[in-house]
Amino acid sequence: MIVNALALAWVSFETVNIAWRRPELLSPGALWYRQWAVPLIGAVLLGVGVTYMVWKRPHTKAGACDAKSTAAGT
Repeated sequence: MIVNALALAWVSFETVNIAWRRPELLSPGALWYRQWAVPLIGAVLLGVGVTYMVWKRPHTKAGACDAKSTAAGT
């Protein structure tokens, strides 16, 4: 459990680090969407994923894996 928490913290840190805008790396007069490309794409992917999970609810389907039966080995 501690390893999972550390991994989540590290991935969160790296995601923010990569997505952070660095204007000094852009060419002068770069368009706004080039400056914000990584955060915008991340937000779109997160939005699509959350929309899919809420709308389709794949975790509640009859064929979904049951944690109790998996833990019991059945």
